[in-house]
Amino acid sequence: DQAEHLHRLRHADGRWIWCEVRFRLIRETVSREPQELVTVTRDVTKRVEAQAALRASEARSRALADVLPQMVWLFRASDGRTLYENRTFSEYY
Repeated sequence: DQAEHLHRLRHADGRWIWCEVRFRLIRETVSREPQELVTVTRDVTKRVEAQAALRASEARSRALADVLPQMVWLFRASDGRTLYENRTFSEYY
């Protein structure tokens, strides 16, 4: 009986922040009736912004690699799984 939610809130100083809220329902041992709800809220703005910056950077890199005439192939060394291949590589193989 738990959940997690991500949302934006306006901070007291007027700026917007991202908050992660985790809920957990505590039930009575025998009857299983809800007894209380424990909630933890934390500011995850830096994490959300870093993830957005990473996605944007990956998109720019992918866009560049897709127009290169050279073949680009990224794979995981441990198992050989392809992580990315550009258009030139795909057309060649």
